[in-house]
Order: sequence, then structure tokens, then C-alpha cells
Amino acid sequence: LLPKFKQISHMYYSSNTGNTIHTLKYNEIIHVFLGHGDSDKSASAHKYFRVYDEVWVSGQAHIDRFKNAGFQVNEMIFRKVGRPALRSILSNNKKHWLERMELSFLYLPTWEGVYEESNYSSIHFSADLLKLVRSISPVASINAKLHPVTGSREIRFATLNEDLQEIFSSEDVQIADTSTAISTLLGKANIFICDISAVVSECLASDFL
Repeated sequence: LLPKFKQISHMYYSSNTGNTIHTLKYNEIIHVFLGHGDSDKSASAHKYFRVYDEVWVSGQAHIDRFKNAGFQVNEMIFRKVGRPALRSILSNNKKHWLERMELSFLYLPTWEGVYEESNYSSIHFSADLLKLVRSISPVASINAKLHPVTGSREIRFATLNEDLQEIFSSEDVQIADTSTAISTLLGKANIFICDISAVVSECLASDFL
């Protein structure tokens, strides 16, 4: 692999996994962590990030997470690259969030995490939550989308998306396929319930005005 790597100047990592040890050992390459979101999860700021030459972040909030995580970050190089995915979301909220549409609800839970100590998910009561919203909230529509890897650690949630679709099959609650792009759902809602995850930033951007 080394001859191929000599042709590469930068290598980008979107997550911290065991496989990264096979490429991080090459000193000829600048190793850059390019995260896939902007989250308050513990996995977003810890000492392992020191292995990278640079950590690219969406903005100052992510840098502050590192500074508040309880370890030395002075030698780490951060580069703010923004969140290009928010461009279309921001461009679609020209009106105040209450004026864009009738009250429309969107539930975006995160998955159960690799370990229980990093489990920020509300999926274990997702059906009850949706039933509660339907019973007490005068919204025009209720939609939900699960994280694509829901059920990866806890097998009991592996069929949750299908289970929810069956529970609400004849009612005014729409359960989106897990492959559905969140950006297509955000423009149809103005009330959000999210777990601690990167989608919080996107939902805030949707209701920016």
C-alpha cells in the first residue's frame, strides 16, 4: 500500500474506528479528521483526536467542546470549515418559523450508541412519545425518522422502524424510511424533538428566524 499512499497528500477520517491504525502510521500523509456532524456527544471530543494532524470542525462550538472536555488541546490544530449542508436549510427559512406552515412535528431520535455510557437515544419510548404528541398537540402533521444504524448494538431495536410503521399505519403519523435525507424532512416541519446529536444544529437552523 505504501507506493499508493505516496501519491496522497491528505487523508480524511469521518469517524474514529480501529481501522484507522492501518493508515495513521504513514508519516508522509497529513491526517485530517473531518467529522460528519456537530454533536454534543462524548464521542465528539476526547483524547484520541490527538492522533490527527488537523481536526476540521463546523465552528467554534465544536472547538469549545474540546476545550471543556478536561484535557490539554493546545497542540491540536483546528480548522473551521462550516456546515455546507445547512446552506439549503437556511435559504428556505425566509419566513418566521410560525409563518412557514401550520404546526408540523418532526421527531429525530439518535441511535443507541456503541456503548451504553454513550447512549443518548430515546428510541426505547419512541412509540409512546409519538402517541403522546398525537393526543395532546394540535399539529397538522407528525413525522419521525430513525437514525440509519438504529439497532446496531441493541438487536431489539433492529426492526423498530418497521414496528413503528405498523403501529401507526392507519393514523396521522408518518414514519420515514431510515435512508431518507433529513434535509427533505426539515423543510416540512417547524416543531422538533431531537436527542443529543448533530441534527440539533440542523433543526435550529430550520427555525432560525
